[in-house]
Amino acid sequence: MKDKSELSRRKLLGQALSGAALVGAASVPAQAINRMNKVASKYQNHPNGDKRCALCMHFRPPHSCEVVPGNISPNGWCKWFRAGKAGGSMGY
Repeated sequence: MKDKSELSRRKLLGQALSGAALVGAASVPAQAINRMNKVASKYQNHPNGDKRCALCMHFRPPHSCEVVPGNISPNGWCKWFRAGKAGGSMGY
């Protein structure tokens, strides 16, 4: 028969491991969690009317984005477009 102190240690150890997992997940940069892939972002290599990556607040020259990973064309577009640079149109 197991005594209550052994069960309490097991419970404590289990809770400590769960807490460590939560702390580990919390240390992942928010930017990495928020990045979407090109398919989910509906990224395309051409503009959507006058909306294009080079005019978006998320675009980082010469070829990257803070939301969508990978090589991003300045003339591309995705659903995360938000006008943020001179000459841009309003995003949705």
